[in-house]
Amino acid sequence: MYKLLLVDDEQIIREGIEKMVDWAGLHIVLTASCSNAIAALDSMTDNLPDILLTDIRMPGMDGLELAERAAALHPMLQTIILSGYDTFEYAQQAVKRGVQEYLLKPCSQSELTEAIRRACRAVDRRRQHVLYLSGERSERVRTLVAAFESLLKAPLDAQQLEHQVHELSKTAEDPSLLREALICVVTGNMGSGQTEWSMNVIMDAMRMRESLEPLISRTLIRLRGEGSPPPVAAILSSR
Repeated sequence: MYKLLLVDDEQIIREGIEKMVDWAGLHIVLTASCSNAIAALDSMTDNLPDILLTDIRMPGMDGLELAERAAALHPMLQTIILSGYDTFEYAQQAVKRGVQEYLLKPCSQSELTEAIRRACRAVDRRRQHVLYLSGERSERVRTLVAAFESLLKAPLDAQQLEHQVHELSKTAEDPSLLREALICVVTGNMGSGQTEWSMNVIMDAMRMRESLEPLISRTLIRLRGEGSPPPVAAILSSR
């Protein structure tokens, strides 16, 4: 299912588009039909659309500025511009502001429908990419958690453990991955009598903006002193 926001200052055009397109057949729900850009932006605060279909020339804020501001609210947004002006300048500005489709008025039902279909396919691709990145991130966190748990069981002195943490940190690239993995390990090993200490570690991890390596090393050394840790697979499987 997709959500589309329609914007045109001419009511007859909006009503014509609403009747022209087979929204149900395209699996699209109209979030709003607005007469100006300000009303469109207001509607987006309550219901973010996947597709913005807007006129280019409107009183006050034009469609190009609307497209730019709407994309700032929703980076995955697909924008279709309807324009009565066949000029290179407008088309160039549309490209610069991230507009995906630029249709000239009057456009046929088939032209508009195909443009909307292309926008829907683009939405699908972006959704799949986000899901892929989310899955990839979770897998990388799992790998780091497994590595930290291995260090808990390895016969290493403090200096050796710190060296291993340093090497692992270099593979993480994004510090937030280290932070997330550390919190998983600490949460999974929160035993009796150490709840306050565990919460302090978690808060420190959330606050730190520089290297997390010293905190990770201190935490693993502390956990090794608490005995054999239980697995945190249950926590990761719920992510």
